Amino acid sequence: MFSIWFALMIALGFVFGSEGKALSEEVKLSTLESAELYFKNVRSNSYYMRNGTPEEVDIYELKSFDIDSSTVSLTPLIVNNWRHNLAYIQLEPNFEADHYSLIFKSQTETDSLQEDFPQRVQQFELAIRIYNAIEADQEIFLSIEGKQYPLFSGGDRKKRFRIVLRDYFRLVNVI
Repeated sequence: MFSIWFALMIALGFVFGSEGKALSEEVKLSTLESAELYFKNVRSNSYYMRNGTPEEVDIYELKSFDIDSSTVSLTPLIVNNWRHNLAYIQLEPNFEADHYSLIFKSQTETDSLQEDFPQRVQQFELAIRIYNAIEADQEIFLSIEGKQYPLFSGGDRKKRFRIVLRDYFRLVNVI
């Protein structure tokens, strides 16, 4: 009986042990077969899946993620290049702008990222920064042409954004 309890505690420690911890900024884009199987068999049911270009790329969008075209936002997408065992996070803006920045505000400091985020590595680094800010309960704003918009405006958007990032980071073995 003790061995069952002990095994259960170890398993729960692995599942919930990374809650609230800041993630390392080491870039990881490769996937393991076990992580891909977990995502496809367990988590992918929560996502819409479409084929990308080239055909060996699958793009996943969380079904419960509310896309409101009336508010400025970013939509997190998981791009799985299954042929090459790679996965990417893509933060897709729903607005037209050449440049935008993200502003992270905590109770003691304000930090901003003012650059373009088109490349996979930059998208990964931005996703880590957003995830860590969510875990630290910081406010995040999009700054476009001098105006600031909250990244998570209303509803459960912050929670759902975190779900997508967490699923992605599990897929690439960061969590």
